[in-house]
Amino acid sequence: MAAPWLRETAVPRSRMKPDVKLTGDQTGRQTPEHLAMTYIFDHTFKTAGTTFNLSYLPAAFQPEERCIVPGFLEPNRLELERLAALPAEERGRFKVIAGHNAGRLRPVCPEARWLTLVRSPAERVISGYLHARFHGDAWEAVGREIHENNISLAQFVELDLFARRYAEFVSMHDWQARTLLGPEWAPSLLKDRVAIAERIRSRFHLVGYCEAFERFLFFLHLTEGFPLVLFNNRLVSQERRAFYATAEDVLAIERYIQADRVVYECARQEFDRRVAEIWNEERNRAYDRYLEALEEFRHANRENMDATSLYSSGSPGPWPLRSSRGRIRPMNR
Repeated sequence: MAAPWLRETAVPRSRMKPDVKLTGDQTGRQTPEHLAMTYIFDHTFKTAGTTFNLSYLPAAFQPEERCIVPGFLEPNRLELERLAALPAEERGRFKVIAGHNAGRLRPVCPEARWLTLVRSPAERVISGYLHARFHGDAWEAVGREIHENNISLAQFVELDLFARRYAEFVSMHDWQARTLLGPEWAPSLLKDRVAIAERIRSRFHLVGYCEAFERFLFFLHLTEGFPLVLFNNRLVSQERRAFYATAEDVLAIERYIQADRVVYECARQEFDRRVAEIWNEERNRAYDRYLEALEEFRHANRENMDATSLYSSGSPGPWPLRSSRGRIRPMNR
């Protein structure tokens, strides 16, 4: 039985787009057939990509439809090399490829639609520090050093310590600008925000921002047919709730996020513009119901980060805005 927020979103049939056929099994794990294009999500460190990769994608797409590139350095490199070496037809069977350093696939995936997320630069840096300090996967690379030497956030940023000890892609120094503008962007570009927006549009099909993460998914649902699903949010850590940056920390952060701040503001403005172009009262009501369903789900599953669906006996599955007889009718686009 569909959840109430799903049943209440129906609109008159005359206003609906043609039916989108579904593929899938009896668990509800179904994917719109029209997602024939491959989407590549280039995950910038500490920008909600873990929630997208490990919570949303497994609930929304079948295992054979998604490729989540490992985050650790050597497995990441090997998997990207494997993907690059695949015949185009075989690689094109994936609906979504996602992970750190996915931009390395650009030469072999010229027709893919590229996605990414940005985050408030200062918050991203703080999150990176807390990850390096508290997460087990970073302990040997940098966490032990931070604890033994009592390295502050300011020192961590000044040294770009995680990148120095582990890998360039975890850099806290304007890495979002590098991802969005390309590795060879010129600093002079930062003086022209129109040119920045054009550059971003030339490289990415869609750039969202993690402070509006659910709206990013909702927009992908409306415009690209991505399934809506219920999932947990991995973004907010317990450590962040108790951490306060000092004035010294803030000054250090600001010295190394000047480009990131400009690019973040441009990307956020561009995303908001695109959303506004298609938004209306009906969609706003549907989005509010989706947020309510997510909040209910997350409250019920707050101890289980891998939980996906309240409504399918533990089996993950997409929850379209309206469904009837095994078909999805996406909202008007």
